[in-house]
Amino acid sequence: MEHNENPDFDKGQHMLADVRIINREIEVAGLKKDDKVLEIGAGQGALTEALAGKCNVVAFEQDSRFKERLSAIEKRNDNLKIIYGDALSYSWMGYDKIVSNIPYLLSESILIKAVKSEVPEMVLIVGEKFKEKLFSDSKIGYIAGRYEIHPVCAVKRESFIPPPRTQSWLLHFKRRKVDKMEGFMLEVILGKGKVKNSIIRALLNRGKTKRQAKEIVAAIGLTEAVLNKPAVKMTLALIKRIENGLEDLKVF
Repeated sequence: MEHNENPDFDKGQHMLADVRIINREIEVAGLKKDDKVLEIGAGQGALTEALAGKCNVVAFEQDSRFKERLSAIEKRNDNLKIIYGDALSYSWMGYDKIVSNIPYLLSESILIKAVKSEVPEMVLIVGEKFKEKLFSDSKIGYIAGRYEIHPVCAVKRESFIPPPRTQSWLLHFKRRKVDKMEGFMLEVILGKGKVKNSIIRALLNRGKTKRQAKEIVAAIGLTEAVLNKPAVKMTLALIKRIENGLEDLKVF
C-alpha cells in the first residue's frame, strides 16, 4: 500500500479506515476458529488484527514501511503469519477463504488465481468499475461466474486513506457448482499456451484420446490464426464460438 505523496502511487491499494466496514467484512465472512484465511494487502493491519481475533490468517504485504506495525500485530497473535511479498507468487491452495481489501489494479489477477486455486469463499472490497465488470457480459464476467456474487454494500470513498477515485463495494463470493461445459471452458480459458493446446489438454483431461481431441478441435472450425493465439487472450466472442461448436458436436 502506498500514500498519495509517493510519485509511484497508485497500485490501487487504499487503507480502509472505517471500523464499521471492517466489522461488516468480519460478519459477512462468518469466520470459524479453524478457518484458514488469506488476506492480500495488509497495510497497517486494521483488518489483519480483526481477522486474527477470529481464525488462522496468512496476510501479505509488499510495502516494507508497514513492517514494524505488522510485526507487532503478528507477535500478539500466534495464529497470524505475515509474508512480506507478492501474494500472487504464492500458492493459495488449501485456504478456506480470502478476506481482503484488495489492491484495485490486481483485481482481475486475484480473481483468476482464486478460481484456479479453487478458493471456496471470498469477502472482498473492490472498486466500482471492477464490480460492474463482474456482472457484465464479458470475459472476466464469464470467469467470475464460477462464484455466486452477492453485493453486500457500497463503501464510500471517505472510508479509505487515501480515498480512491471512485466508490467501492463489499462483495461476498461463494463458489458454485458449474456444469460440464462451464468447467471445461474455464479450464480452456485459464490454460497455458495456445488456444489449440488448451482445448486439447482439457479434452484429454476428460478422457478423450489425443486423436479424438484433435478431431474435435478441427470440427469446431477455427482458423489456424485463432488456434495459435495465447489462451489468455481469448475474447468472450471466441469463448462462445467454442462453446457453440462443442454443443453442436455433442461433446458433453
